[in-house]
Amino acid sequence: MDKIKYYNSIINEYKIIRNEIHYKNDFINYICEQKNLNNVIEKSVLSRNRNGKIFPHQERVYTSALENCLNNYLNISNKIKKQKPLTNYIIYYM
Repeated sequence: MDKIKYYNSIINEYKIIRNEIHYKNDFINYICEQKNLNNVIEKSVLSRNRNGKIFPHQERVYTSALENCLNNYLNISNKIKKQKPLTNYIIYYM
């Protein structure tokens, strides 16, 4: 096993213990279940999981600031729809 795979396995084991991988994968699945781009934007920007709980890294951000950001993204959602998928630009190293 090369060093990168070795360290990735250690990190993943640690994250499983802390339940972080499931937590993040569940949110990604939740986003993928949305019916349209506006719902994806809303769920992502407001940073709440399927149970309505806000993610810890957003707890200090005022709800009004998140709502303002949401409105800005919704105003440009048609431009976002026209963009190429991000995966077209990503180069995988692992």
